[in-house]
Amino acid sequence: MSAPLPPASPRRCLRSPGFGSSRPPEGVPAPDSRLTSFPDSFHRSGVGSGARRLWRGLGAGLLSLPLLAIFGAVAQAQVECSNPNPDGSYSVPEDWELIPAGLSPGSRFRLLFVTSTRRLPNSTNIAVYNTFVQNRAKAGHAAISDSCGNLFKVVGSTATVNARVNTDTEASDADAAIYWLKGVKVADDYADFYDGSWDNTNSNGQPYKDEYGLRRTEGHFGESNVATGTNNDGTTRPMRYFGATTFVAAITLDDARARPFYDGTVPTNIDRIYYGLSPVFTAAQHVITISADAPRVTEGESVSFTLRAEPVPSRDIKVRLDVRDSGDFARR
Repeated sequence: MSAPLPPASPRRCLRSPGFGSSRPPEGVPAPDSRLTSFPDSFHRSGVGSGARRLWRGLGAGLLSLPLLAIFGAVAQAQVECSNPNPDGSYSVPEDWELIPAGLSPGSRFRLLFVTSTRRLPNSTNIAVYNTFVQNRAKAGHAAISDSCGNLFKVVGSTATVNARVNTDTEASDADAAIYWLKGVKVADDYADFYDGSWDNTNSNGQPYKDEYGLRRTEGHFGESNVATGTNNDGTTRPMRYFGATTFVAAITLDDARARPFYDGTVPTNIDRIYYGLSPVFTAAQHVITISADAPRVTEGESVSFTLRAEPVPSRDIKVRLDVRDSGDFARR
C-alpha cells in the first residue's frame, strides 16, 4: 500500500547561505537558465527509511525559500561605466543608490549637481571645466565610480562649444530625464531642460544638490552664482561665455525667477561654481541565471548550482526557490 509523503519543511530544504552542493532524491533533473529564481543549494529531506520517491522535475509551486546575500561577495561593487549600451547609455542595477525614486526598469536618466567648490571662469578651453566637474563627481557621492565620474560634463559654453554639444543633449542624442543627484526631477527630457525653466529649484522649495547629494542654497559671496556662459536654450551667450574678458553669464541659486542658465552676468575674476551633468544611465533589471554541473542526479549523489546576476548587484538581493514535485513511491 502506498501514500504520498507530506511536503518537506522549507526550513530543512535550505542547506547553507553560500554556494554548495545538494543531495536531491533519485531522478531530479538539474534546472536550467529558464527558471527565474533559485537557491544556492538544494537538500530534500523527509523521505523516510524504506521508501523511495521518484522525482520528475523542478518548477514553481510548493516551496518558497527566501535567500539573503547569496551575492554577498560582490554586494558593494560600484557601478562602472566601461561598456556602453548600443544607445550610448550605461546600465545600472535596479538597486543602485542613485536611481531616482519611481523609475521603472529600462528608464533612461541623467544626474545633475552644482559643484561644492569653485574656480575662475576665465579659461577658453571647455575641457578645463569638464575636468573640474569630473574631479568633483569622483570626489563626491560614494556610489559614483571613477569610470562614471570621468564622463560627467560641465553644463556651460565657451565661444566655440555650447552646452548642448558639450553634454550630448541635442535633439539627435539619446534622450533622458534629468534629476538632481539624490534629489527630484529637473526636466522630463532635453527639450524640457532647455525651455527656460526647470521643474524643481530653490525657488519652489526643492534645493539644488551638490556632488555629494547634499542641498545647495545661497552661500558666501561668489558661491551663490553658477557660471554657465550659456543662454537658457543651451546655446552660447554672446560675449558672456567662459573665457570672456570681463563678464560671464550666470544664475543665482535663490533667484525666484528660476531661470536655469542665464539671469545676469558676473565678473570673471571671481571663483564660481558650476553645473555637472552625468552620462546617460539606464535602470536595468537583474537577470538571474542558474547552471548545474550535471544534467541529472540520482539518490546519494550531489550536484552544484552556479547563480549569476547581470548587472552585478550593488547590494544584497533576495533570491527565491519555488519547487514542485510529483511522482510515485513504494514502500518495501
